[in-house]
Amino acid sequence: MISPNTNTKSSILIATISGCLFFLMCILVMRNGHLHEDAYILFQYSRNFSQGLGISFDVVNGPAEGATDFLWMCLLGIFHRIFMGNIEIGVIAASLNSIGLAYITREVINIRKSVDLNTIAICILLIVSGGAAAAIGGFSTAAFGAVYVATILSFFRNKFNQGLVFSTLLALFRPDGFFLGSATIIAYLFLELPELDAKQTAKKLTIFYLIPLITYFFWRYTYFGLLLPLPLIVKQNTDFMFEGIRPNMKSLVGYSPVITGILLYFRSYIEANTNKRFFILAFSGSLTLFMLLIFAHQSQNVGMRFQFPLHLSIILLASSIFPKTTKTSILSSALIFISIVYFSRGFHANINYLTNSDYINSFPQILRQRLDINSIAVTEAGRFPYWYNADSMVDLVGLNSKNVVTNGPIAELEEKNPDLIFIHHAGRFIYPDELIGTGDNFVIFDPNSIKLSEYNGSNPVKLAPAAALENAINRSLTGIAVKYGKKNKYFSHVYFVPDSVNLKKFKTAVADSFLTKTNYFASEKPNKNQ
Repeated sequence: MISPNTNTKSSILIATISGCLFFLMCILVMRNGHLHEDAYILFQYSRNFSQGLGISFDVVNGPAEGATDFLWMCLLGIFHRIFMGNIEIGVIAASLNSIGLAYITREVINIRKSVDLNTIAICILLIVSGGAAAAIGGFSTAAFGAVYVATILSFFRNKFNQGLVFSTLLALFRPDGFFLGSATIIAYLFLELPELDAKQTAKKLTIFYLIPLITYFFWRYTYFGLLLPLPLIVKQNTDFMFEGIRPNMKSLVGYSPVITGILLYFRSYIEANTNKRFFILAFSGSLTLFMLLIFAHQSQNVGMRFQFPLHLSIILLASSIFPKTTKTSILSSALIFISIVYFSRGFHANINYLTNSDYINSFPQILRQRLDINSIAVTEAGRFPYWYNADSMVDLVGLNSKNVVTNGPIAELEEKNPDLIFIHHAGRFIYPDELIGTGDNFVIFDPNSIKLSEYNGSNPVKLAPAAALENAINRSLTGIAVKYGKKNKYFSHVYFVPDSVNLKKFKTAVADSFLTKTNYFASEKPNKNQ
């Protein structure tokens, strides 16, 4: 079915074109807009790491494991250090994702051993997929997906040592990579059990997988003082047990035409032992993760990126199972193109979002030039902390601040008394009617005038705004409610400002940010000149 030597000029050429096209789209986005909110969180860690500040969210509060993409963070930081900051972290991320997408494209062509209409359609589907859309926004999705594809194919091609190394890289890349790699290893051992030498297999498993991961986890616990990364601890706080069912099912909607095509050919396909083996290896890891995600709170799941490993398994199976395009099999191409049309709409909407002129894309840069604020507490831990880059930053949700997880946001605010609090009120604030009716982009309000909507759950995103409001009332802070998006009449962004911060300059900076459109490259220039 799959020949590891199907390294044709066509596969290299199409893969290169795909990678270059993807990279060009990344550059155009950064020239005309900004990256996704959560991508900047990882960039913050990468920048600090490259500057010798360790793995930290800020300068003051010490090590924090909010960067769940550990290997991704290290790669961005190392390359940023090697290039002495002259190549932006966003460009490095785009380059690595482009290489990842090119690799996946090449393997799709190798699997099909033909450049026909179905092959081209699957390659296009990859470029417009939700995973690619997330990667254009700065996430590691395409690079991580490439490592997962390499893991599957290494085991399929009976390259056990190589498969173990890639499984280790998966676990180091992201925490969910551990489940992807471990399940794939177990599937391989199950399939190959009669042929394996038990002692040699155990030896290789120990050297290439167990020892590196045990060493990493021991170091991580010693460095951070936690068994699990902060985001995994925080995201366990769901409002109900099976919170992930809905996003899981939603992630499959766009692939339903492709799945339909797979089902049409599946019965005859699976009769071959080689094909059955490929199917088990391709889906053992991704389905395991998919089931675990049922119990997770999936915030910032841009492009359904958490489910992208399963999407890749579907794409690999479609590459293997769909016939070479002929008049009798044109239906399979039509099904793929239906998925392409579906994802193209989301892809286009994602590009529009990344290139919008919302105030938050320029406000922290403007504010940094006009006011020196030493300590900030936030619930929006991406763009604002990255561009303002205060010495002390507290994440009130707890994704990047260990003390918030252990002590709670109220206690941390009381101890830190930050110079600025910036939150998304997540629908918790009920403003007086006279504020809602105004057509202004931002309004000044007394925190005592705010009522909280009722909430009895444990989601930190919902609890943090209440903690911020309580602290603002106790410290007699001034509230500034700002529209986050043109249609946001409920002023989702809120700033609480103490008397020590020049309110007039702050308001002017907010007003100017609505009249300014900046982009990623222009915003990085001051950092490059430092």
